Amino acid sequence: MLSFTALVSSCFSMKYLILTSLLVLSFSFCIAQVMHQGAMSEMGNNGFAPRIALDSLQRYDALVALGPFGKMQGEVTAVDGKVYVSSVKSDQVTTSYKLQGGSPFLVYANVSKWEKVNLDGTVNSLQELEAVIKQTAQAQGIDLGLPFFFKVEGVFDQMSTHILTPRSPEINGYVQGQDRKVFEHENEFGQLIGVFSREGRRIYTHHDSDIHVHFLSKNGNYTGHLDQFSSELSRAVIYFPSEILR
Repeated sequence: MLSFTALVSSCFSMKYLILTSLLVLSFSFCIAQVMHQGAMSEMGNNGFAPRIALDSLQRYDALVALGPFGKMQGEVTAVDGKVYVSSVKSDQVTTSYKLQGGSPFLVYANVSKWEKVNLDGTVNSLQELEAVIKQTAQAQGIDLGLPFFFKVEGVFDQMSTHILTPRSPEINGYVQGQDRKVFEHENEFGQLIGVFSREGRRIYTHHDSDIHVHFLSKNGNYTGHLDQFSSELSRAVIYFPSEILR
């Protein structure tokens, strides 16, 4: 029979182990947890005013993020702790690499480690790309009921992307009748930074899709929202957060 002292010591050790396990699990979840500020469907209600200051994200050393910049003045993409903000002025793309300004909605996470998975086959639309991402994630044991970020790296045959431009005359860079600048890409090397969510429609994905994707060029001098995509995937690989793999 255990003495009172031994019993107390045993109970304390058990509580310590349980608490430690919970902290480890909580830490792992927080690393990969998808968070957001603002919503895609609501940002026009207050004149596209920023809902989050980008410099508030400096605490995330492995930041990955997607969203519009300022009052619809460009596109924000962050991956592996680096930020890229592309905007259009006089039809010329300029890119900043600083966490400055804000965003009317932003989806983000802290992903410290990624696992690579090879891809193959051909996709001819953004919808087909979404299907490949779902199938590949499921094959890796990823729970599609939880949102997650992904990145696809490789050479892409054909893409159409856009960078948002201001909707209001009082915003610098406004062009009447234009709310975005569209760009066509062929045989271009870079990354697709995206988020998948079944619960994020009209919040941080569009109303008819479970993914929101930005393209980031290899040299980092361009990032834009992905609108159309057609490519052979044998020259590409996909990365998922290590924490969500089974």
